[in-house]
Amino acid sequence: KPPPPPPLRLIKANQKVSGSSTVQTTGRAFGSGSLSGYYECTNAGAGKAPRSASGFHCWDNLNDGLYGNSNSWIGRTDGDKAGVVLPEVRTIVGIQLAR
Repeated sequence: KPPPPPPLRLIKANQKVSGSSTVQTTGRAFGSGSLSGYYECTNAGAGKAPRSASGFHCWDNLNDGLYGNSNSWIGRTDGDKAGVVLPEVRTIVGIQLAR
C-alpha cells in the first residue's frame, strides 16, 4: 500500500510561482447540481466540463473568470458540491471568491 500523500497547506506567495498557471486555462469545473428555473442553469444536473449548459448559477461558471451574480454558482439542493479538477498536482498560491 503506498504511503498517504503529504498534507495540503496554504502558504503566502510574495511573487508568481515558477511554472504557475491559471485555473481558467488548465482546470475543469465539476458539480453535483446547479439551481434551475427562470433564469438559472439550462442543465442543472451533475457532470464535468466541458458541457453545454448556460444561464445563471451553473457550476460551469466556477472557473470562467467572470464576476457578478449571473456568473456565480448556486447549488440545486442542500449538500450539492462543485469544484475544479486540475490536470496534475499543483501548488495553489491563491484563491479568489466573488459573486
